[in-house]
Order: sequence, then C-alpha cells, then structure tokens
Amino acid sequence: MVCPSCGHESRPDRKFCAECGAELALACASCGARSEPGERFCGECGHSLVEAAKPAADPGSYTPRHLAEKILRDRAALEGERRTVTALFADAIGFTPISERLDEEEVYDLMQGCLGRMMDAVHRYEGTVTQFRGDGVMALFGAPIAHEDAARRAVAAALEMQKSLDEYATEIKQRHPIDCRFRVGLNTGPVVVGKISDNLDMDYTALGDTVNLAARMEELAEPGTVYLSEDTYRAVQDYFECEPLGALTVKGKAEPVVAYRVVRERAVRTRFEAAAERGARVVALTMPILVGMTMSFGGYSALHGLPGWSDVLTLPLPERMAELRKPEVRQKLLEGSKSPEAGAFLRVADFPSFRIGETFSPENEGLSGRLVKEIAAERGSDDFDTLVDIVLADELRTVLWPVPPDDDDESWKMRQRAWQHEYTLLGGSDAGAHVDRMCGAPYTTEFLADCIRGRKLLPLERAVQALTDTPARLFGLHERG
Repeated sequence: MVCPSCGHESRPDRKFCAECGAELALACASCGARSEPGERFCGECGHSLVEAAKPAADPGSYTPRHLAEKILRDRAALEGERRTVTALFADAIGFTPISERLDEEEVYDLMQGCLGRMMDAVHRYEGTVTQFRGDGVMALFGAPIAHEDAARRAVAAALEMQKSLDEYATEIKQRHPIDCRFRVGLNTGPVVVGKISDNLDMDYTALGDTVNLAARMEELAEPGTVYLSEDTYRAVQDYFECEPLGALTVKGKAEPVVAYRVVRERAVRTRFEAAAERGARVVALTMPILVGMTMSFGGYSALHGLPGWSDVLTLPLPERMAELRKPEVRQKLLEGSKSPEAGAFLRVADFPSFRIGETFSPENEGLSGRLVKEIAAERGSDDFDTLVDIVLADELRTVLWPVPPDDDDESWKMRQRAWQHEYTLLGGSDAGAHVDRMCGAPYTTEFLADCIRGRKLLPLERAVQALTDTPARLFGLHERG
C-alpha cells in the first residue's frame, strides 16, 4: 500500500502510514468516498482507485525547465495578482472496463501514456498542469505565465490533445478490446494567484466559478470533443470554427449555460485580419521621430521588466535602498539585465548611455544632462555602480533618460515600410488614451524637415498626406466640412 502523502510503501493490512502516520484509506477521485487499503474500485461509484494509490507528483518534476524558470523568476510579482485565465479539464472515458481485466501496473502504464500526451499539449502552448484528477488533468492558461492570447492557446492545446489521444486510443485498441475516448472542457474567467512554492506547487483562488464551469463543460462534452463556455468562445471565435450547442443544463447552475463545440481551427490569420473581417477599423500608431523614455528606480518603469528587478524595485523604499547598497544584489540585477530572458527589455539596459535627467540632492548637483559613462569615467568607478549611487543619493527620485533604441538604418527602413500601409497613422498616444496628441505634438514639423533634408524616407507630398488625409480618412472626417 503506497501512502498518498509521502509515497512510503506500507504493508497491505496497514490503515496508517508507518513513515508519516497519514491515514491510508483512499478518497475516490470521482465521488470522494473513502475506501479501504487494497480495494481497486470505489464501492460508492465504481471508479478506479489505482491512480489514487500513486503518490502525488511534484509539479517541478513534470514542468519543462524553461517554463519552470519563467514561473519562479516572476513569482514575487504574480502572488496575489488577479488574472484572467482559461481553465482546461480533460479526462479519459472507457478505462474502467479494461481496469477490471488488467493488473494495477498495466493500468498505470496505460494512464501514464494518456497523461503524458495531455501534459505535452498543455506545455507546448505554455499552460501549466495544476491537478491530476482520476483519469485526467486540470490545466490553466494565462497564469502563472501570462499571455494575451491565453484562451486561444488553451483551445489549440485542447485540439492537439484530442488528436494525440485519438492516435493513442488506436494503439490501445490494437492491444485491448476497448474503445477509449477523451473529452475536454474549457472556461475563461478571473482567478487570484496564490503562493508559488519552490517546487511549483501553486494555490489559486477562483473568482466566481471559473474553474467549476470548466469542469462542468468537460462532464457535458461528448467523447472525442472539446466544449467551450460562452466566455471562452467569445475570446476565440475569430480563430476556431465552433458549433453552437444552445443552452445546456449544468449541475450546480440555476440557469442553463450556453456552450459551443470546437469543430476546427481556422486558417492562420492575425488579430488585425480577424477584427477587419468583423468590420472593425484597426489603426497602427507609429512615431516618425525618436522619442525617449523616462525611467526611475522610485516608480514603475520598463526596468521592472528586467529579470529579477521587480523583486527589488517593488520593495518598500527603505528596504529597496538597503538592497541596492549590497554588491551582491547589484551584481544579480546586472546579470538579469544582460540575460536572454530579458527579451525586448534588453533595449532599455544600456546603463552607460543613460542620461541623468532631474536630480534632487546636493551630491548630484551638476549631473543633469550628463551621460552615466562620462560620470563614471571621472569617478573611476563602474558604470552600473555609478548609476545606482546617483539614484541612492536622491533616495531613488532621480529622473533617468535612456538612449532611444532602434536608431539604426534597418529600424528606420522598417518604419518606412510600415508607413506605406493604409491603416498606419503617424503619431503617438499614451496607450491610446489621448488621441489629441496625434495632431497636437511638435513632431510634425520635425518629420517634414526630415523628409526634405534629413533621411528623406518619404517624399514630401506623401508625408503631408500621411499627416492630413490619412487621419481624416481613418477617423471618418471626409466630406464633413
């Protein structure tokens, strides 16, 4: 008898584990009824108890290394955060008859084949397996690893899972006279991410019935199908053909729930194409001049996106300053800023080229407007140490101006190509919130001057059209006087 708590092998007649003292009576994964040691099937519902007799797997043992590193790197920022996720439930139908004819190890090997294929599909789309449930799994997409297209990834994983499991069922049928099928259900909604341990154990607090409705979708699904709730369907309808199933009666729900069956994935297309098909007008904003960013160690900025930086920069001010004074912490931050995991944020980590903006302490008097590397050379100190010393002297209030990235020929040619698109609007906004900036900012004269005697990326006539006719057309202002 294997202890479900510690994995210790106890004698078949034992009712408590000799290693940790845990009760050895098993809880049925399907109905929760208690069973005695040695029993292979639940006396209440007939569900197989073989999987329950196996020790719980350590999430760190089956989560791919690259996903585990992402989760552990960002867990400080994740814990307590509200996320919109898509929950996926999948299980096998038809294993009970074969379990009656095979020994436990054979059944276990067959189930491992199923679970392995389920996990492979989940991990390919960067979801995380959070539970093993009897003959299946529960997985989440969108937390702890965030993706804007989490629902799309979840449905793609579900279809891949069905394809892989269908092939596996064919293999099983060649060895055993049984028709083994699989069903998958999904729902999208909010959860709050709880504590994440070193071995990737994770707690989630579901808001509403995010997880419960996904489980109900799976229970309703016909063998070999993928069922979606209405919330998931709305998120993925542009990317998958779905059959409406109408309002279904769901256990625990006072009102029927609208559901959909996934038929197939649509031809690959962008979100722009999908939105345009629905009649939406999608506008791409691009600035025709370089615009620098403002950063600070005291407030939120792109620096938080560098690996390991958020753990330090989100501390209360006194603790943050104390940490930044430690050489080992500075070294860790510097290493994180140079690591491949920094991705696009590598562009904001050229610390020697940071220009000091506004300062607030006598120690920093006269440094405004100067480059960090120039100051470091004068002091005979390391560039990064010089930068951190400056911001510490200002109690982290120093305003920093990184050198604008993408000032190379290839980047300007990329902008030039983008400007040729009919839905590209020259201008900038604060996350799309202030449309007036697109016509009120002084970049227009700089851009026109550049077309005449600078890079000359556009003919002057086309540049004027881009600043006048294009926005008028996109905002529907033509023929309105």
